[in-house]
Amino acid sequence: MFTRRIVLALLVAILLPLAKGAAAKRLAWDGSRMASSPIPVPPLVTVSAFPNLKFRQPVEIRFNRLLNRFFVLQLNGQLFSFPPDKTVAQADLVLDIKVELTKLSQALGFTFHPKFAENREMFICYALRPKQEDGSHLVRYRLPEAAAPAVVDTASREVLLKWLSGGHNGCSLNFGPDGMLYISTGVAEAPYPPDGLKTGQDISDLLASILRIDVDRRDPGLAYRVPPDNPFTITLGARPEVWAYGFRNPWRMSFDSETGDLWVGDVGWDLWEMIFRIERGGNYGW
Repeated sequence: MFTRRIVLALLVAILLPLAKGAAAKRLAWDGSRMASSPIPVPPLVTVSAFPNLKFRQPVEIRFNRLLNRFFVLQLNGQLFSFPPDKTVAQADLVLDIKVELTKLSQALGFTFHPKFAENREMFICYALRPKQEDGSHLVRYRLPEAAAPAVVDTASREVLLKWLSGGHNGCSLNFGPDGMLYISTGVAEAPYPPDGLKTGQDISDLLASILRIDVDRRDPGLAYRVPPDNPFTITLGARPEVWAYGFRNPWRMSFDSETGDLWVGDVGWDLWEMIFRIERGGNYGW
């Protein structure tokens, strides 16, 4: 036993200075610059897929397999479509939100219902002028079957959900493998000061969150249903639509087609951007 103690003491005496030396050489992470891969990356070349088309501040593009057309949403609220033909010379106007809403500030995201072939539904998220209590809207539209090329029936417009509009609005829309619609929301504030509304950790509102709703059913008084397995349905004072929270501006999100995991790109404040794999009820720190 005595010999063992001597050996242990000698090991500590030898290794401790080495550990201190290694710690002293560690560089502090004080910026967003990261070292590149030691393996040379192959050369990348940008190729124009549709050289004859130009868009003004496009924010999202999606392909509708049933209609065999790409759809592009512009920040100004115009939605265009065009066929997957590299020689196409002009995109067709599908919807101009600003014709309906003169106070539109930004159109930010859209998606098609996974059962589009049956219900012809699509969803758009946009923001009116900043600092309006109900200035961010989630809206449902329908595209009539007879229209060719596809044109939105503006009379079908139905507002499902509203929340505060501001500088960071999120507004990414994605249907999950479970058929639920996931909606991202930001802090609705300008960059400075960070989280001026102190909403990042507040689940009593819809801000700074990923929301999850069922657009195929309705709860009393609502245009949608809150899924009963949402994490905060019985939490006192919480909005039951919240699926995860603690985000700054979750600008874009996507489901992994193989694993079903939800990944979110959250706009950072100063030194870095953030990418998260989302879990039910997760708090992501903002």
